[in-house]
Amino acid sequence: MKGNRKVELHGGDALGQNPFGALDGVGLPPAPRPEAAAPGPGTGSGSRPAGRSAEGTALPKQRGRIEIRREKSGRGGKIVTTASGFQGVCPAERDQWVSELRKSCGAGGAAKPGAIEIQGDRRDDLFRFFAAKGFRPVMAGG
Repeated sequence: MKGNRKVELHGGDALGQNPFGALDGVGLPPAPRPEAAAPGPGTGSGSRPAGRSAEGTALPKQRGRIEIRREKSGRGGKIVTTASGFQGVCPAERDQWVSELRKSCGAGGAAKPGAIEIQGDRRDDLFRFFAAKGFRPVMAGG
């Protein structure tokens, strides 16, 4: 390179301008309030209130997707069913679920970080359990 060229580091005057500064004096209306824009219960399409089934019972809240898979590798040939992918579930709730699953399946189980493990091939039992809790269970793996 010929010559000693220096790059300006201070940014110049262009960076001190606010592109939205001129909008204050234009007289735009204020943004709508979120609670005023949201429709109330029963105002949506259909005649039944939101969160209710056709029978009038409360629908479980949609809590996300849970992957249920059967694992055997690294366990000495023993089969374990794992459920993973919990979003927004506290450890106390997960421990309670493990206790319920062990009783309903009649098998041992444990709560690992990010997963629940139940001994044996219990995919159908876990599928029904998490569907009742409001999750969308998915059979993952082979």
